[in-house]
Amino acid sequence: MLLINLTVGDVLEPLKRFQSTTASDKDRVLKLILDMNTFAGSPVDVAKLKLQFDKCWPEFKAGLDSALAAHSAGGTEAVEQARDPTEQALG
Repeated sequence: MLLINLTVGDVLEPLKRFQSTTASDKDRVLKLILDMNTFAGSPVDVAKLKLQFDKCWPEFKAGLDSALAAHSAGGTEAVEQARDPTEQALG
């Protein structure tokens, strides 16, 4: 699970049994992705995966921070308005 505005300690049973990671923690998110890659049918080269992760992380973190700020400021309507038209069309 990717936790947003929660810590691992906030998760209760039965969900506590599953692997969970705080979305804003870069190292933990990378570990989750690397763990998932290990069990993939066709795993990606770890060095390439880490390189791509490092390239994508700033955009992911900025989007997460923006969504959290919009949600705090005005609820789900503000989050919806903050999404670009392509994201809105995709649901």
